[in-house]
Amino acid sequence: MADTVFVKPTSPEFLVRDPITMAHLAADGEEKPLDQHWQRRINDGDVVVCKPPKAAKAKE
Repeated sequence: MADTVFVKPTSPEFLVRDPITMAHLAADGEEKPLDQHWQRRINDGDVVVCKPPKAAKAKE
């Protein structure tokens, strides 16, 4: 299985497209494969690697 990384745009106003879905990367970030495209976006400063947000706990 390929490595994945959680990335988000460097700015909420900055739009980065996923080359497969052609959809914009969510401002809160998304899990993406660490392939040539996303590594280039990281190197160019278009996106930053971060930790995924913790899921909200369900009320019991």
